[in-house]
Amino acid sequence: MAKTKPSWPHVTGPLAEYADGFRAELARLGYTPLTAACQLRLIAHLSRWMTAERLSARDLDMEAAEQYFATRRSAGYANERTVEALGPLLGYLRRLGAVPLPPAEPPTEAAAAGAVRCLPGVRAGPGAEDGRAERPPGPPVPAAAGA
Repeated sequence: MAKTKPSWPHVTGPLAEYADGFRAELARLGYTPLTAACQLRLIAHLSRWMTAERLSARDLDMEAAEQYFATRRSAGYANERTVEALGPLLGYLRRLGAVPLPPAEPPTEAAAAGAVRCLPGVRAGPGAEDGRAERPPGPPVPAAAGA
């Protein structure tokens, strides 16, 4: 039985310089050649779209990615239709410093309450479910000599 050989795309445009490194990264992560080739085809398409939009790699933020996938969906593509499909590429490019990091999201009240419960020396009090916490009493104070 013959193995299917992947068809590797030629990537042009602003992501071209990252294509070979990204392909190597996918192999390092354990992607099969066929799956890696699919990722590269997506990157080739994205890079052509970025060229048409006059975007550089540094312009590839979440807003640009969402615009790309909106265009892709409206063109009728059945696969790789959401930003999650770019997860491996964005992770790779972020580690290289080639694209901006996503903006930090402000913590939610629940996350902030969870952080308070994780602080050393803080225990959850009766109202901990709403984020309140209390410190345990300190060590006993020694009695003064001769008192």
